[in-house]
Amino acid sequence: MWEIGDYSTDMDDNKGTTKLQIYSEKGMSLFEAIRTDLIVCHMESLVGDRLIEKLDREKYSISMPAKREMFFKDSNIMDYEELIDKYLPTSIKEQLAIWLKPVILKTPISESFFRALKKLKAKRFSR
Repeated sequence: MWEIGDYSTDMDDNKGTTKLQIYSEKGMSLFEAIRTDLIVCHMESLVGDRLIEKLDREKYSISMPAKREMFFKDSNIMDYEELIDKYLPTSIKEQLAIWLKPVILKTPISESFFRALKKLKAKRFSR
């Protein structure tokens, strides 16, 4: 296995992938084909004990979601809309946005309102 990533803080700009793991020779050949278009800061090959240690750590790093089995049972008997409503219910905020958007679009200030909203979102996600 090869691990390619950025372990410095100067490249952590939230604009792309900071870590990539390649598990096969075919994957490595595909990576080498596009490598000239990428900025690669650090690359190492993990073999032997280091590979086993890494794979064991990743195997147990995420627990199984509690509702996973129930979700798959429901997915076989419910239609798509019911399944989404049950597992991804629409919040009051989302319902309000769905209701208000057409109203705001009809007002003369809609363009400046949505521009300001985009700026707020961009500011929040740039932190």
